[in-house]
Amino acid sequence: MKATKYILSISLLVLLIILQAHSTPTIPDSLEEPTPNIPHSETTISQSETNSQLTDDSSFLSEEKEEFAEKTLHDYAYVGKSVREKEYPLLPTKSGINLATKIEGKRIVIQVTVGRFTVSHIQHNGKKWQLITAPHSHTLKSYGKPQLPYRKVFIPVTSKLKTFKVEEQVTKTLPDVRPLPGAKPVPLSLQVDEQSYQTQHFYCDPIIYEQGKDFPDNAVNKKIITYMGHKFLSLTVFPFKFRPNFADIHVTNLKVIVGFHSTPSKLALLEGDALAQYPLSSHAKRSTTLTTLDGPQPKYVIIRPTGWGTAINAFKSWKESYNGFTVQERSPTWITSHYPGDDKAERVKNFINDSYITNGTKYFLLVGDSDKVPVQQVWAGQQPYAYGYLDDNGSLPSDYYYECLGKWDTNDDQIYGAPNDTGMDIYPEVRIGRIPVKTATQAKNSLARIVSREKNPVLGN
Repeated sequence: MKATKYILSISLLVLLIILQAHSTPTIPDSLEEPTPNIPHSETTISQSETNSQLTDDSSFLSEEKEEFAEKTLHDYAYVGKSVREKEYPLLPTKSGINLATKIEGKRIVIQVTVGRFTVSHIQHNGKKWQLITAPHSHTLKSYGKPQLPYRKVFIPVTSKLKTFKVEEQVTKTLPDVRPLPGAKPVPLSLQVDEQSYQTQHFYCDPIIYEQGKDFPDNAVNKKIITYMGHKFLSLTVFPFKFRPNFADIHVTNLKVIVGFHSTPSKLALLEGDALAQYPLSSHAKRSTTLTTLDGPQPKYVIIRPTGWGTAINAFKSWKESYNGFTVQERSPTWITSHYPGDDKAERVKNFINDSYITNGTKYFLLVGDSDKVPVQQVWAGQQPYAYGYLDDNGSLPSDYYYECLGKWDTNDDQIYGAPNDTGMDIYPEVRIGRIPVKTATQAKNSLARIVSREKNPVLGN
């Protein structure tokens, strides 16, 4: 059956299904990198813990202070709480989560150590909680799950992984700890009191806080990802582990040993913007049929049916004046006649890929339902679902396919996003939006409402 009216409502469902097929379920969804597992590697965890490594809490107390830390807690989605802070200098010369790497033959060895970090004791919702923060790290903010520091890095790889091993050494135990759970984000469209909203929606995952499941399960989460035509080993390290049955947190130093089939040619740890700025690989580039504009290169491309130009003129002018974009228009008819592909959706994706490579375009708006602008049908699993959205062939329509410029059909069986599509690219390089309408009049009215909202935004708290 046609998947026209469901495209926007099930985009998240499609992504979650694909993530389940291509990820290890031991780490919370918000930290799962949407990339395949490593089929040829195994994880061996060895943990060393002795009483001599567990140090009394008071010996590390260097500073204690009372203050009203509204700004600090606002960063973690809680405001207006009185806190008491303790700083722990486990390594006096280092702060936060630190990484050191080296190459040993065909192995990369990564040492993860924890230096200074802070424990904030918080009174919230009638109970006492703790919030651990550390420099050089991110904080897990999944709704209802313990907020803990972690660090994520990417290592360029040129050969297949052979072995993967993590060694843990507990260097500190924090007693009587109950980590503050992540807050539910307040939608910007809601004009509500943030503190009241958080109190109303306060939630602790019962599997962790009541049933005593250690969190997170693993100290290191690994993935092989494809980005910009390159392969990377993605590592998310968690040196802090909450043990609810003991009401404590283990602080651990980690040694990650990654073995390859051949000697790594180089060693680099990339984080955040460094990955986004990684150059496009030569084999990912394709011969272009795209004609660049005579003026500035387009930052925004609108793909709309032939004859709908008048309907989007006001929106196009608004984007050019409000955002300062140069806007380009293309029709599916023009695209499918100029680009190759197994189906219309793949031809549209090749055009988007070409626009990104040639003009650096990162924003694309698809105007029209799936019968006007093609959508790709992607794998949705074999088991029956109760959602009622599955097509007859067990697939779901997804525009997320367009955001990731690499292949989603790596084994060329014309099934997109299946578990056996090893190394498929699920890291988005561009951003895609769609206005799923049937007529030019509907498109004009929908775009007019967007312009009106951007001219007169409804502000949240």
